[in-house]
Amino acid sequence: MLKTFEVSSARQNYWIPFAFSEFTSLSPVTGQANFAKITIDYLPNRIGLENKSLEAYLESFHDVQIRREEVVNRILDDLVDACEPRQMIIRASFSRRDGMNMTIHAAHPPSALKHWQSAKKDFA
Repeated sequence: MLKTFEVSSARQNYWIPFAFSEFTSLSPVTGQANFAKITIDYLPNRIGLENKSLEAYLESFHDVQIRREEVVNRILDDLVDACEPRQMIIRASFSRRDGMNMTIHAAHPPSALKHWQSAKKDFA
């Protein structure tokens, strides 16, 4: 389902950001919809992710019953398998439920999250 393309400038270090503000999945406990904004930042290696197929992939979770923590890690695993990036950060900001907001981060490799957070502070 995820389409990719060969990156012509693979020697360069550059981040590609995506933001998807209409993500939904279903709670496996209540069956209610979970709403989130998903952001994906990745440093490509040799393969890039095609925008439309990424959007369709994220939309495919609409009727899936899955815990919020699990969905973020599944997205990371699937995207890393598809494009083998040097680094990737997935961030999901879930809408308020039971009086609490939830933002989940997942990173490939795990150390990427620390470096990414430091770089973001430099540009804030």
